[in-house]
Amino acid sequence: MKKTQQALMKGKLEQLKIYSLLDEQSADEFLSISTFQEFSYKSNMGYRPGDSSKIYLIVKGIVSVKLSSENGRNIRCFLLGKNDFFPIVMFTENNKQNVLFEINTCSCVEVLVIPVKEIKKLTKNNKKFHKLYMQMREELIEERTKHAIDVSAPQMSERVIEELFFIGEKFGETCSEGIKISNHWITREILGYVVGTTSKTINTTFSKLEKDSMIKLSRHVWILKKNFFEKYKDLG
Repeated sequence: MKKTQQALMKGKLEQLKIYSLLDEQSADEFLSISTFQEFSYKSNMGYRPGDSSKIYLIVKGIVSVKLSSENGRNIRCFLLGKNDFFPIVMFTENNKQNVLFEINTCSCVEVLVIPVKEIKKLTKNNKKFHKLYMQMREELIEERTKHAIDVSAPQMSERVIEELFFIGEKFGETCSEGIKISNHWITREILGYVVGTTSKTINTTFSKLEKDSMIKLSRHVWILKKNFFEKYKDLG
């Protein structure tokens, strides 16, 4: 690996939670099997059935993930961001050959790409890294199990509110009024895509939340107010 590329990779890794948990040797071993890649906004990073040859660790940006059965029926949708990794075969138990992954960028995205066969070797030979990898995997599975939208649920407006709650907790910033989402990436179109509903449902739900003074909307900033989280805490 050229020194400039190695320095770039190390700089990206240092931005992630995993770096603070690795010793120097483990970090160097991880970098030796990784490459850096960038994707533009609205890029399709979709997988074919059973494609699990690489792992993508998100350094920057947000991606939407939609899981579908082989007959095209949507199963679940969710968002991933910094410190998360995919593919999501880990969330599909033993049915990975029957699941289609559609992964799209919601912003400019930076990732570290690691071949699965190489990370398997590393986890086998490095006990510290194996423990950390399993810990991160379990945390991500727990989060996704708790928060992933079930697109078969009948109440569309409840889906929208549930996803807003999750977006606020995962990607928002605390402000005096509540939680601010201001990364210029979230739109009604993206929210509708992730939830699996129409713009009409999104607009109707937002109108009700605004009327109840639970959300404040502007072009690039959404503020979920404190009473929003108080009322819908059972959805979190």
